Amino acid sequence: MKKLTLIFFMFAVSLCAQDTIRFTNGVATPVKVNEIGETEIKYNRWDNITGPVYVVAKSEVRYIRYVNGMKDTFAIAKPKVDTPVAETPTKEFPIFESPGYVNTPVTPSNQQIVIVRKKLFYDHRALNDKALLSLIRKHPDQGMQNLMLKDFSKISGYKNNRTIGLFLLYGGIATSFISLSANSPTGFLLGTAAGISGSIIAIVNKNKRYAKRIQVARTYNNSFQ
Repeated sequence: MKKLTLIFFMFAVSLCAQDTIRFTNGVATPVKVNEIGETEIKYNRWDNITGPVYVVAKSEVRYIRYVNGMKDTFAIAKPKVDTPVAETPTKEFPIFESPGYVNTPVTPSNQQIVIVRKKLFYDHRALNDKALLSLIRKHPDQGMQNLMLKDFSKISGYKNNRTIGLFLLYGGIATSFISLSANSPTGFLLGTAAGISGSIIAIVNKNKRYAKRIQVARTYNNSFQ
């Protein structure tokens, strides 16, 4: 029974233990940092820990906060200003760059939501639920607006269900340890079952929320085609 408790505890901790990279564009991403070199950082995305290794230049990273609470801060290099050789003025065009952790180029648009894996961007900025709702309410077509608002209501429902799942997870962990101390096998088994059920509920609803956000974004984009 003690081995089962240890395995369950390690499983619960692994859901929360993660490093965090904050990029210079303000986006913070949960990751597993693998290597920090002289000019670049290698890491795995936390939602695909066994997937491909991503590489980002240190100049794209503001800081890394590790799972143990320690923090590495990186100096942000200032852009060099070159003195033009020719006196004839040249027309410069703006260059849009994708977030540092994405290898796929992102083209900002005033009418398109950019979908990069499970992340949403609008006008080269991360789009959270509040910003997505504001964007939907500004849509010029009332019919499309109502359709997207109906789907958006499910996003908040999935978010609430995930919160319930996390409550069951942590409550189950606490119940298991209390029951173990009180030598109550029944309480321990009930706490373990609640914790496992809660973790499943949290993960399933998190994935459903991501999928529904992407569906709303595609509906928004298609409405302008």
